[in-house]
Amino acid sequence: YVYIWISYALFEELQAKDVERCRQVYMKTLEVIPHKKFSFAKIWSLYASFEVRQRDLDKARLIFGRAIAECGKPKIFVAYAQLELRLGCIDRCRKIYAKFIELHPFNPRAWIAMIDLEVLAEEQARARALCELAIGMEEMDTPELLWKTYIDMEVGWGAVDRARSLYERLLEKTQHVKVFKSFADFEWRIVESLPNARKVIERGIEVCKENSWDEERASLLEHWLSMERESGDAQSIGRVFNMLPKKVKKIRVERDKESGAESTVETTAYVFPDDPGSAA
Repeated sequence: YVYIWISYALFEELQAKDVERCRQVYMKTLEVIPHKKFSFAKIWSLYASFEVRQRDLDKARLIFGRAIAECGKPKIFVAYAQLELRLGCIDRCRKIYAKFIELHPFNPRAWIAMIDLEVLAEEQARARALCELAIGMEEMDTPELLWKTYIDMEVGWGAVDRARSLYERLLEKTQHVKVFKSFADFEWRIVESLPNARKVIERGIEVCKENSWDEERASLLEHWLSMERESGDAQSIGRVFNMLPKKVKKIRVERDKESGAESTVETTAYVFPDDPGSAA
């Protein structure tokens, strides 16, 4: 029903040209919404934007301030900060994002918003300090977003050694195949060093071997082959191609513990030609 109120308010402003009536509609809408149970970031943003169009910035700021207190959703902080940014008020943006982080400390988007602000303000030291604080929080949701932001930031500044160091630090925390692929792409496309990229992929393959991650190992080899096909030569392409595994379909029978019924499950096994005892 909130969208009915929104349509009503927009009608009063845009069709009826009744500014005061529109304001009353927004106020009444906020009055009937039980904010302690749920709230709508959209209605707050629309109301504040309406007051901006009436050239009443103080009122718009008050609305956003009330929205943070009663709603506190991420979209509110972003909309408020975007308003202040358009006005050139960087310090106000910082305060808004600081509150965003205070209320949502484990939301990576809160940190990324403030980091992006400092990058825009060309405050490298501030941006790096924020990145370090964020990646150091063990409770952070989807921390990979922050690592990517940090690395992309350093790459954007041409700080190749710093970016490489971040990849190494990230590999100390996780040895996910995606990290090895991203690191290899960095060496290949950004640094323009195919030999460095090969070394990264080879490291990833060794990790996969140690942990018997056959599917991930095959994925790294496919990634390596795509690099060689684009930037390597016939010899390097052939070398990697000969390392690719054969996929073998296997059928195993499983018995249900309760009913005793049997069922067949098909799995895929990878046979790597360079493994000891391989018949590939």
